Amino acid sequence: MTPASTFMPRPTEVDHVLASLAAQGRRYGLTTELLDAAVVRLRLHDRQVLAARDQQ
Repeated sequence: MTPASTFMPRPTEVDHVLASLAAQGRRYGLTTELLDAAVVRLRLHDRQVLAARDQQ
């Protein structure tokens, strides 16, 4: 795969959006377990992508 390939794993750009949304929900007293889990999963994905990229 070339670096410009659309199929090449890349870090996501939405974890900060979901984290902000979860923080807003908590401020209003809402439970945000699913958003929190999504943020953790996206951050894990990003770390895995960056680690794989560093090994190449």
